[in-house]
Amino acid sequence: TYVLKDIEVDVTVAVIMETEVAHPAFHAEQTVNGVTITLDAEEGVLPEGVTMKAEEVTGQVTDDVRDAEEDESATVIAYDITLYDADGGVLANDAWNKNGSVTVNFSGDRITEASKDADQVDVLHVDDSGNVSDPLKTVDVQDGETVDSVTFDAEHFSTYVLWFDKAGNDDEGHNVTFYTYEGDGINSEIGNEKVAAKTAKSEKLSFV
Repeated sequence: TYVLKDIEVDVTVAVIMETEVAHPAFHAEQTVNGVTITLDAEEGVLPEGVTMKAEEVTGQVTDDVRDAEEDESATVIAYDITLYDADGGVLANDAWNKNGSVTVNFSGDRITEASKDADQVDVLHVDDSGNVSDPLKTVDVQDGETVDSVTFDAEHFSTYVLWFDKAGNDDEGHNVTFYTYEGDGINSEIGNEKVAAKTAKSEKLSFV
């Protein structure tokens, strides 16, 4: 009961009651073209009634990723993930991400198969303008092994990419020549060694 006191004239009062929306724990999954996308969130993150939809994307998105990574040979699997509220409208990222994050898992035979020729799997994000993020998560693939799933935390949803960075030319490697170096410059060659392509690309070599 609401009572208004000391009102001496006729007035119209509008009382707007906002119903508190529950935020239960969330779980959803969808399988698209051999990949199962699973979303999980703790209680308090997403409002009740949320649903998800995932669609595989190709074309311009994968071209943008290949251009950014400067590699045309690696396998790219990309999905656009959208959350919908209880009324069926798109759930804006800023309507929930202040509450926490959603755990995303990609799994399935297609992931396993794609990882056979990779030395690592990167999770990338592509925004609506085609800008590709730095890796959000990297999973190393040991020699002779595969990975069957990739998991990461998301604070917004749009397009996420699995980039299978192939070992490709590791067996061929690069010939690296080592020299001694003294204060006035290169002194003499001390050896030649074949270094795996992955090492030569991503690591600094140091020697005494």
